[in-house]
Amino acid sequence: MRLFLAIEVPADLRDRLAVVRHELPDEAWRWVSRENLHLTLKFLGETDPNQVLPLSEAIEAITAQRRGFQLSLCGLNLLPPPEKNRLTKVLYAGVEKGREELATLAAEVEEAAAEAGFKPDRHRFRGHATLARVRRGKHPQGTALLLDRWTEREFGSWFCDEVVLFESVPGKRGPTYTKMARFKMG
Repeated sequence: MRLFLAIEVPADLRDRLAVVRHELPDEAWRWVSRENLHLTLKFLGETDPNQVLPLSEAIEAITAQRRGFQLSLCGLNLLPPPEKNRLTKVLYAGVEKGREELATLAAEVEEAAAEAGFKPDRHRFRGHATLARVRRGKHPQGTALLLDRWTEREFGSWFCDEVVLFESVPGKRGPTYTKMARFKMG
């Protein structure tokens, strides 16, 4: 099974984020479905079922010791950043409020996952909600105008008080995510 740990984005914010799709109808983008919008803490990948219990216990220990915190999503950006002069791969909404708390939580989750036998992530954590990915071999148009229009846009905030373990099942129309476990913060 293919797993990841994430923070769910509330439905009202998912609705606000989905509006971006209508402003950039370029076929070069493969949009994340509204119901799949989330903030990834740790992508675990293909997982042996025997690893799920030790991982779950470790995540439960982390969340039990943490208090919930406010998160907000604000503005759009690209990965890699335009100034890197590399081909764009991802369009995302960034985390504004709660950025440090989210990064600390992600670091704790990363450490717990490593102790449960998962490979460490070699990329620096960047809290974000992926909205779209560029289709292979395509070059999106109009991103500069979109970024100018949405750079300061506040999509909203919410109180984050749980981490969710998701299973991702690939499909022709994109992956389907199933919640396997919820870990409430103390």
